[in-house]
Amino acid sequence: MNKILEYDKAKDKLLLKEKIAQFFMPAAFINDTEEEIQALETLIRDHGIGGICFFHSRASAATNYEGKKEVVWNDKSFETLVEKAKSTTDLKRRTALYEKAQEVFKQEVPWVTVAHATVFKAMSPKVKGYQISPFGTEDFTKIELK
Repeated sequence: MNKILEYDKAKDKLLLKEKIAQFFMPAAFINDTEEEIQALETLIRDHGIGGICFFHSRASAATNYEGKKEVVWNDKSFETLVEKAKSTTDLKRRTALYEKAQEVFKQEVPWVTVAHATVFKAMSPKVKGYQISPFGTEDFTKIELK
């Protein structure tokens, strides 16, 4: 396998054909056949393409390619469940809707989550009732000092 060069070295060492290959990113799908995977391997090995773009399905890739501004989801889709959860004040219902949204997300895999922030809050042990909000807001109405 080729060694990865730093930019300063690569710009001087790569042939024009190799530089142009860096602009290409063919699509790979989770249900690709062995033949399709081998074709991608050939592009990488023989032509030194710049990367691969992974999609859940050919339908999701077509949506991106055609530039559709809105993807139509069914009733039980991730977006619909999240919107319903945001609009309810019933904690049990909201929790159930978010849990269902996570299940749908795992099944549909509409995008790949690359990073996830972990939030920490330091406070005195005297503070009771504080909860970290997933939306980054602060709710001080249920906080007590003991």
